[in-house]
Amino acid sequence: AQEVLIDPGALTTNGISADTSTEIGRAKNCLSPEDIIEKYKEAISYYGKYKNAGVIELEACVKAVRVLAIQKRAREASEFLQNAVYINLGQLSEEEKIQRYSILSELYELIGFRRKSAFFKRVAAMQCVAPTIPEPGWRACYKLLLETLPGYSLSLDPKDFSKGTHRGWAAVQMRLLHELVYASRRMGNPGLSVRHLSFLLQTMLDFLSDQGQ
Repeated sequence: AQEVLIDPGALTTNGISADTSTEIGRAKNCLSPEDIIEKYKEAISYYGKYKNAGVIELEACVKAVRVLAIQKRAREASEFLQNAVYINLGQLSEEEKIQRYSILSELYELIGFRRKSAFFKRVAAMQCVAPTIPEPGWRACYKLLLETLPGYSLSLDPKDFSKGTHRGWAAVQMRLLHELVYASRRMGNPGLSVRHLSFLLQTMLDFLSDQGQ
């Protein structure tokens, strides 16, 4: 066998050539970025025809989104994610449901859809305390809710709420703050619950109805 010498300096730390002109063993029939996505679409359409192939279909969607994120094609990636939301995976455990929504949140964050990411993380948080769970995970719920704050343009620093500088949807932000109040109370921390409630009154008073106040 003929010995092939490779210059160590031609490769980066992850083994990929830094200079595309010196790539080693590059296949002549390598798919273009557009062809890769078309192949994913074709595969997903086939998987979608089989009732028991939901997990494989979801995995293909996830991989396609990661490829599109690298290619900075966020709109097309969001279409794959929209499809992933409606894939029927059959009977999932509560833990698997939490994992699914968390992955969707991570992928939406990856393509820059922050509000969508926050929405699915909030769904994952609610799944942690679903009525079907014998021991609801209020701490996990609270932690996930905190992680949704940036996606809803919400800060827990009162200094960020000076007069006339409110950002985001107040109705959603108030609901999220109510959820933080309730979760902190249920996890046995009434002091934290009062702190969140005081913050809500201090920053959202103008948006509260008379009954809400």
